[in-house]
Amino acid sequence: MSAVGYYSIETLKFIKKWYLSLPLSSAVTVLTCVTLSIVNVARGSPDVGLCPNLILSSPLSNIYHLLTVPFLHSSIVTLLLNLLFFPPLNKMLETQRGTLHSMNFVVIVGIVTGLLYVLVVIPFWAVGIKVDWCIGGLNGLMYALMTVEANQKVGVFKTRRIFGVPLPGAIYPWILLVLSKLFFTASPFFYNLAGILGGILYHIGALKFFFIPDQALVYIETSRALRWLETWEAFVPTPSSVSLPTTDDIGVEPRSSLVGRLRGVFSGGSGRYTGL
Repeated sequence: MSAVGYYSIETLKFIKKWYLSLPLSSAVTVLTCVTLSIVNVARGSPDVGLCPNLILSSPLSNIYHLLTVPFLHSSIVTLLLNLLFFPPLNKMLETQRGTLHSMNFVVIVGIVTGLLYVLVVIPFWAVGIKVDWCIGGLNGLMYALMTVEANQKVGVFKTRRIFGVPLPGAIYPWILLVLSKLFFTASPFFYNLAGILGGILYHIGALKFFFIPDQALVYIETSRALRWLETWEAFVPTPSSVSLPTTDDIGVEPRSSLVGRLRGVFSGGSGRYTGL
């Protein structure tokens, strides 16, 4: 066997092992991205993703892009990088809330991020300023997931002191947003910004009406038709009860009004809403 053949086989084995180790929601998202990318190339006229000008001029024929925008990528490099970094970011949400809630998050927050992107760039489009027009990829969802985790102040997003000044975890996604644009000019600034805003809306509970209640998810999982999911190692069941915020939780304040929770997000405090 030639060296090329040997390393090709070893690479495929590594990819298979990596993919099978993913939680189910991440695995489905990765598979959807790869499948749509292959279909996109095979069409001969690749789908360019979500274009605000097309949404505004022909909304009925382009509205489906709000659903597909997280899964379409403009280049193979962007696709590979997103597939590499998305699963670790999605893992926290999926392990805390379950596979079905994570899938619900990908769909709903993906659509909301697309809508927010269109709304953010409309003023620039109206005055003829060119910004990131047609866009696509998991970037928005990744920034949304980072924002949720950062506002919970867990993992690498815990409050830290830099030169004696406490830097709240909630500000980290904003710093990354600016730095990514400074060092990588091709970074989709407005799409990433929309992802942060979508993550904030989820975090403060503004999107809870678009999510299936946990009790309903538990009922679905334990139904006779889908009970087999619980035997799947990659499947993360929905917790039978999700604890509400209490004053005993570290870094978590009692639940307040929507405006109060939103104020807490931008001030670095906690506005966590766990009872979606």
